[in-house]
This record gives sequence, structure tokens and C-alpha cells, in this order.
Amino acid sequence: MAYEPIPLPPREAISDQEALTRVTAFRDEMRSRRTVRHYDTRPVPEAIIRAAIEVAGSAPSGANQQPWHFAAIADPAKKSQMRAAAELDL
Repeated sequence: MAYEPIPLPPREAISDQEALTRVTAFRDEMRSRRTVRHYDTRPVPEAIIRAAIEVAGSAPSGANQQPWHFAAIADPAKKSQMRAAAELDL
């Protein structure tokens, strides 16, 4: 198997002032962000979950190994069991 790098898309050249404007706007947006623990009760379609896991599995990692493991659990009883087991280490 031969390695064939995928070239990055061209980067937009921006001025220092534009970079400062963008990073300031991003910082301000992040400062206004809040964590909300009010979740929608609608089930998420399996196709969306599979696509999200596919994207997450391609995240960069050390030595490009992608050592991730994912489990999508639909059964509420099994989810509770897993959460209880995970929180034992807290």
C-alpha cells in the first residue's frame, strides 16, 4: 500500500487585523457559551449516529493511529448500567 498524501485546500490570506478581529469574535463567542444538561427526548436516527461515529473515528491522533473505540447503546437499561460502572471510578 503506497502512501498518497491528500493536499490541504488553499488557505485564505488575511491581514493581521482581520485575524485579530476573527479571534476576538471567536473568544467572545466561547465566553458566552454554556453547558446545558437539558436533552431532547427524541431518539436520534441510527444513520446520524453512524455518521457522527465515522467522523469522530477519523479525528487526528498521535502517530495517526486513531485508537478510538465507540459504542452506541440504544437500550436505556444498558445505558444506566454503563453509566453506573463508569462513575465508580470518579
